Amino acid sequence: MEQKSRKSRIVKVVEDEVTVYFDKERLVITAPVEHAKRNCKKVILPADDGIELNRDYGLIKALVRAFKWREMLESGKVQSAREIACNEGIGSNSYVSRHIRMTSLSPKIIRGILNGTQPKTVTLSKLLDGFTYIWEEQEELFKI
Repeated sequence: MEQKSRKSRIVKVVEDEVTVYFDKERLVITAPVEHAKRNCKKVILPADDGIELNRDYGLIKALVRAFKWREMLESGKVQSAREIACNEGIGSNSYVSRHIRMTSLSPKIIRGILNGTQPKTVTLSKLLDGFTYIWEEQEELFKI
């Protein structure tokens, strides 16, 4: 039985820019942060700018995965959703396909998800159930 290796993750923070490296891939997220100490450890907290956010980290993770998987397909690193599912240890290629479909979301919806300002109507389960590919209709459906 082939043993899977864990992907290495390195997080670097410089002022308000957070950079996450997954193996050799890089994801850059720019967000206001505050540095603090909790239980004698340095921690990074979201800056308190007075705006109440509805940041859904599960939804953000799913969206990041979707773009990563789409890039893998487009670049030829993998040939199919089935290959991604096998490489990631996911039981179903339909799971991968439903996530990749999220890369067709309207830029307004994607921006809202990443900023934590999306309406409560935008949930992972609703996105995985399917939606139209016409951006205006998506925005109307999710009340953006």
